[in-house]
Amino acid sequence: MPLKGALKQAGRYCGMGVVTGFPMVGWVMPHNWQTAAVFPPLGGMNHLLEPVASLLIAASGVLAAHLSKRRSPSTKFRRGFFIAAAGVVLYAILAMTLVVRIDFPDHTYQYRSVGFWRTELGRQHPDLKGAPAARAVKVVGTEEEAIETVWEPWSIYVARFLLFASYVLMLGSLNFGFGAVRLETTDLDI
Repeated sequence: MPLKGALKQAGRYCGMGVVTGFPMVGWVMPHNWQTAAVFPPLGGMNHLLEPVASLLIAASGVLAAHLSKRRSPSTKFRRGFFIAAAGVVLYAILAMTLVVRIDFPDHTYQYRSVGFWRTELGRQHPDLKGAPAARAVKVVGTEEEAIETVWEPWSIYVARFLLFASYVLMLGSLNFGFGAVRLETTDLDI
């Protein structure tokens, strides 16, 4: 029976490690394979915020492991996964509304985040008025400055913060669930 406890503990740490390292996958993944699911497009801040996200996600797992023992580990585990499911739904809704895919002529693509409040130009220009976000980005260009001519800069920053927060909530609560699994000494046969 000691093997059973060791396998449980190895599964727990492997799960926590995979979830913690997930935001950093973009650093080793080929550029044309990257999607908004790996890490949200946050402008030029991605390389700065990916390690921050990993640290926050790791902290949630450590927090769950060291919380007071008022609740059973299975309750914390279930709550962590329910919150993770809510985070997935929230992140999916935000990514579908605030992230656009830009296709380039050489068959490559990139994801850009946009805001939710358009500028006067974005509301009045005949090509942009009522146009979907992907069409508006194609009209004005894919550069950050061009996107800021269609959407208010503050709304772009708020949208990026919401994308980042929902991403960390999703993976952090999943890691919280893994960290909540506490092995009893009978499982380890010590």
